[in-house]
Amino acid sequence: MRYIHDHILQDLERKMVFIGGPRQVGKTQDLIDEAVSLPIEERALLVDSLLQSMNPLNKENDQKWASTAKKRLEELRSGKVQAVPGEKVFENIWKRFEK
Repeated sequence: MRYIHDHILQDLERKMVFIGGPRQVGKTQDLIDEAVSLPIEERALLVDSLLQSMNPLNKENDQKWASTAKKRLEELRSGKVQAVPGEKVFENIWKRFEK
């Protein structure tokens, strides 16, 4: 950080963005304000798009997850395993932390 000029560090602390050239003051907050005003479905799409841009899809991992999900669904349908309600799962987790 010693190579970054003081005025740049100050901008970073205020979470301003730099987009290929001159400083775009307030651009990040403008984007956030606009995104928050979107309907929930559009916000979900925006979040998904942003997350995918940070963590691109990996076909091999997707295939493994799909295979695992299919196997688990088959186990549930066959009765090999029993489903546990989410409330019970979280109750058990909280009990572990209480000890």
